[in-house]
Amino acid sequence: MKQNSAVIIPALEPEENLVEYIRKLIDSGIRKIIVVDDGSGEDYKYIFERISDIPECDLITHDINKGKGRALKNAMALYISNGYDQIYNGIITADSDGQHSVEDVLKVSDKLSTIKDALVLGEREFDKDVPFKSKFGNSLTRRIFRLLYGIKLHDTQTGLRGIPNSLFETFLTVNGERYEYEMNMLIECSRKKISIESVTIQTIYLEENASTHFNPIKDSIKIYKVLLGNFIKYTLSSLSASLIDIAIFKILVIILKPRLVMYILVATVIARICSSLYNFFMNKTVVFKSDKSIVITAIKYYILCIAQMLVSAGLVTLCYSLCPIGETVEKIIIDTLLFFVSYRIQRKFIFG
Repeated sequence: MKQNSAVIIPALEPEENLVEYIRKLIDSGIRKIIVVDDGSGEDYKYIFERISDIPECDLITHDINKGKGRALKNAMALYISNGYDQIYNGIITADSDGQHSVEDVLKVSDKLSTIKDALVLGEREFDKDVPFKSKFGNSLTRRIFRLLYGIKLHDTQTGLRGIPNSLFETFLTVNGERYEYEMNMLIECSRKKISIESVTIQTIYLEENASTHFNPIKDSIKIYKVLLGNFIKYTLSSLSASLIDIAIFKILVIILKPRLVMYILVATVIARICSSLYNFFMNKTVVFKSDKSIVITAIKYYILCIAQMLVSAGLVTLCYSLCPIGETVEKIIIDTLLFFVSYRIQRKFIFG
């Protein structure tokens, strides 16, 4: 049966069975495949020459390795420039190392044909046969992603994805040249409220995933830098605002103590106003890079601050009455939880 989706395969130093895999895709009904030779070099030229001889294949060659993200974006750009978006409903991205079966590619293609404006993920089931480092890495990443971005995904690192034509403009402008690009796609979906659909696929690791070019240290650092980047900036903004609050309070106490009876109250209010203004502008311009109205975002921000203060006081009072382990300990726990809640509210409703 003829499929409505094209397939993109980024490849770096692939095995010879990539040619056989492509022929199986074509036999299953796929009519357009874009393969990217991402700087594999002369030793692999014969494989790509065989691929270029296949009528259904377009080949893009990078003289040097530019990374998976750049390979995917260059393939998407070719897809559009050749007018394939007038023929197909979107593209399926598949890896070249045999991890994505033909049957699973077709499952994603079938799902893509039923939706218009959603990213489709082929989500793996991480059972006992999966290498520990892969299982642990995916488990950690998806939990952090859910905590920070409020989206529950079973597999944040899958390379089998379906992208409808309507999302090409969005994903072509997403940052990332290597493996971090795929994480940025998910963050962009959260930021722009793009739906994410999923289909369950096989979990295939050939020879303990020996053929992968994923660098567990360098590429993981890039992925977690993307995943945690905003939250780290948010944390630093909050910490620096606290230091400013303490510094201003200390200076004002020295100045006002000989002159005012209520010097602590005055110093506290002025210090909190200054530190909160600093925190507001840092979050707006540096952390979330919001272009929304200053007045509207400031009103929302201070409403959140007041609400957070009242909720904190109420929960500490309630918890201490039920389990008096110590007001300070309970406040630290509650304020830490509220810190994460505040991040998501600011990202989504105030500055987003």
